[in-house]
Amino acid sequence: MDLQDVVGYKDNTWISWIRSREELMDLIFVSEARSNRSDYWSAFEAGCDYEETRYKQAQKRKRVYGVSLDVLFPRNATQSEVDMFVRIFMQSLDPEYKENIPYVYYRYGKGNGEYIKIVALQRVIYHEPVWVEKRYTQDYVYDSKTGKACSRDNPNAVVRKKGDLVIRNGEPVMVLQQCGLKKNRCFNCKCPDDKEIQTYFKKNLIDHIHEKVRNALAKINHLGVGKAKQVKKEKKTNRENVWQQVKRIKYNLLVSKINKKLSLYCYLVEQGKTWLEQDEMSALQNAYYSCTNSLKAIFRQKSFKDGNLKYCFDIESHGDCAKRLSLTQFTENLNELKRYLIQNKLIECEKKINNVLGDIFVHLTPDTYEL
Repeated sequence: MDLQDVVGYKDNTWISWIRSREELMDLIFVSEARSNRSDYWSAFEAGCDYEETRYKQAQKRKRVYGVSLDVLFPRNATQSEVDMFVRIFMQSLDPEYKENIPYVYYRYGKGNGEYIKIVALQRVIYHEPVWVEKRYTQDYVYDSKTGKACSRDNPNAVVRKKGDLVIRNGEPVMVLQQCGLKKNRCFNCKCPDDKEIQTYFKKNLIDHIHEKVRNALAKINHLGVGKAKQVKKEKKTNRENVWQQVKRIKYNLLVSKINKKLSLYCYLVEQGKTWLEQDEMSALQNAYYSCTNSLKAIFRQKSFKDGNLKYCFDIESHGDCAKRLSLTQFTENLNELKRYLIQNKLIECEKKINNVLGDIFVHLTPDTYEL
């Protein structure tokens, strides 16, 4: 495999192009292979047959039969998480990968890591051959009187552009087609002779693919990390004095603990999708959204009410804070916030989760709860 066949490796994602039929079929000839189509073997065969008609034998180096991706994945992931990840990832690249463009995937070990191998075609493969209008695959010049190919200088020359319909006797020519004529472009990477430009194009492609990998992993929320709802931390400002710095650190420490809780709740919701009934899943999601939205509202307003008392924990005198708090007052209000969250928000939310999932959280009383 030469340099042009390989995009590169970054953040545990390797991409390469497959330029021979034998290599492609060897990659999918695995007993553990899974696919988005039950007829994937015949679909891959049809894809190879079509690619071999596109270039003559002397130009076969230009053929790209498919693409191969290797993605590092958590070793303790379940097969359902792998299936969900591959489905989300491939469809984010192109919706046609739902079922129209076939791909095969399976897990394998390498060194101390575990990888997912994805082998995909780049054309739609129809389940049954369809009749389509034939089009020119390149510019074609012919003599209008003889119908034979000629030069552009011929006074009777007629030019047909690439993509134009092929017309015979005033009617478009129809051909039986098993594959889509237009190739998927989500794995395209220009490889000009200029090494610097070549590196730039390859970097852009690998960055794009890795972003899709990252987003798919976030959606399955493996081990509780990902796109869970999060409370924003306070950022350092240029005019921050030493007291404001201490306040910001104390505030962000509390926010970090809250965000860990939110990530845990999100993880439990995602896990529940694999075995809960629809009404139970709805109750679990309602508990999650109720808790996260109310928590985010408190931290967004920088204040809360407990009975007739109102507490403010803004670092500066913004929003509902009428005046700038001293460090002592700020710390006391943060402690009141912790007490309020434990007694009124977090325990209530986790009890709702317990009602659906069972005793996931134990000893849920304000005296034993820690934050």
